[in-house]
Amino acid sequence: MSETYVTERLTILHLARLPIVLTNGNEGRDKRWYSSAKVRTQIEYMLRLGGHVRAKPFAEPIVLRITRVLARGQRMWDSDSIGRGSAKELVDSLVACGWFRDDSAAYITETRFGQFVPTERHKMGTTIVEVLRVEQIQGAR
Repeated sequence: MSETYVTERLTILHLARLPIVLTNGNEGRDKRWYSSAKVRTQIEYMLRLGGHVRAKPFAEPIVLRITRVLARGQRMWDSDSIGRGSAKELVDSLVACGWFRDDSAAYITETRFGQFVPTERHKMGTTIVEVLRVEQIQGAR
């Protein structure tokens, strides 16, 4: 009896380490847009300052992987907390800086989140953003 399996092949199209510290949204969100708009503007400013602007958006649907790199004194968050804070503002800023036409599923099919504790922690945390091509591979054993 054969088993069918599905796996994936990931190809990194772009990798950027950004001087951006993600927040997890524990301070709560209310119905005002000002706070999130302000955070998005600040993140976009940092991206532009660091030269993370693309002249042409990625031409194919991609998977976005956002990894929080912990600084000294920071602790790991619950896995479901990573995407609920300022990660949305980061993605919106990437759109504003020309990485994608927009953040709809037609361009970003999935966003994955992770955390990383480096062996040598720095004073300020960072964020790694990877743009990935994903190919589904099916087989039988």
